[in-house]
Amino acid sequence: MGWGISRLIGLKAAVLLSVACFFQGLGVILISFPLIYASVIAILVSIASHPSIDLPLLLGKASDGSFPLWSWIIFSPFLLFIHLFVLIRRFVKNEPLYTEVADGVFVGGWPSSVEHLPPGLLNHHKLSLPCDGL
Repeated sequence: MGWGISRLIGLKAAVLLSVACFFQGLGVILISFPLIYASVIAILVSIASHPSIDLPLLLGKASDGSFPLWSWIIFSPFLLFIHLFVLIRRFVKNEPLYTEVADGVFVGGWPSSVEHLPPGLLNHHKLSLPCDGL
């Protein structure tokens, strides 16, 4: 069994905090504060994603896969990191954008445009697209 996402995020929090302490030791406080904030956010997400706690509501993700503005503001270090990680992994490993796990049920990343949505999804969920009308 692998480490699990909560342990990996916790490891990321420890690394961020260590780097922040390093920069603070050098007297570069302007760099250490954002790293400490990102570390605290990573610790919160790590705790919330642990199987014994399992609190996915922490990020406020909507049923259409979008995140509210308050979530982007508070959890931006985590959300930006995850979006970047998924983009890089998809590019390096040539992963598909989505996978059909059951009839009409798709699991995947964030489509960059309407053309990248699973077949038939646009007709049924046109109003639930996070970027619709922009």
